[in-house]
Amino acid sequence: MDWQEQADATEARLRGQLLAALEGDAQAYRQFLGALGAHLRGYFRKRLFQLADDVEDLVQETLLAVHTHRHTYRPELPLTAWVHTIARYKLVDLLRARSRREALHEPLDAAVDLFAVADLDARDARDARHDLQTLLATLPARQREAM
Repeated sequence: MDWQEQADATEARLRGQLLAALEGDAQAYRQFLGALGAHLRGYFRKRLFQLADDVEDLVQETLLAVHTHRHTYRPELPLTAWVHTIARYKLVDLLRARSRREALHEPLDAAVDLFAVADLDARDARDARHDLQTLLATLPARQREAM
């Protein structure tokens, strides 16, 4: 069986299960969710090979969205196209959230160089030493000795 025949068989099986579930067949709905979960895992694994830890979360979020919006499915349209649209939105949401989170983290090589004082010229070093001595002079003797 080539990939197109397999895709058509998956479409027919999932569509039949969902249509039966929409008519009240609880067993068909359980089968539909199980088969759709397996289908979505493959869908997300192909797209998230670098973020494999997020696959199961995306599967669950997509299944929840399908469950919540199952009444909007139009039987004359392909089911997998409808599901893949929902899955794609969930994937985009994940990637956007991740990019916003990553934007908050500054890479170490872009951080302020803690050793930049060594690069100061002699005058800046002398000024810094003077400022430090002035500040230390304002401290009580015991704190000054500790410093």
